[in-house]
Amino acid sequence: MAIDMHAHWVPRRLMSESQAGRDWYGWRILQGGAGREYASLGQHMLLFSASQGTLEDPMDRAKRREAEDGITFEALMLTGLFWNYHLPEDAAVRACREVNEEVAEVQKAYPERYCGIQSTAKSWSAAACSVQCGS
Repeated sequence: MAIDMHAHWVPRRLMSESQAGRDWYGWRILQGGAGREYASLGQHMLLFSASQGTLEDPMDRAKRREAEDGITFEALMLTGLFWNYHLPEDAAVRACREVNEEVAEVQKAYPERYCGIQSTAKSWSAAACSVQCGS
């Protein structure tokens, strides 16, 4: 068994909101020339292939990772760009809950392939506990 202990992923809602021309907690994925993707936060842009890290079809991702890299199990960690440290506390808690619910769904549906690493709100210990404890 080959395990990726640091498997990055990109939230589904970030991708769907971007496709609809809307931001997700300030973020948006933009398409550039030659098929390039960019992650943007306000006026800041970074070349980033977000669509390759989604959990839209977890089993397809798992099969592809196994065929290409020999990876048979992934510990899913939200891509660091989207930890949302720029957000105020209330929005940070909402964002964390949203991404934690997504990774929990994938882990529950495919326990033989995935486990999730929880995201917490950075700066606020009460908010981090709220996300972690579900209160």
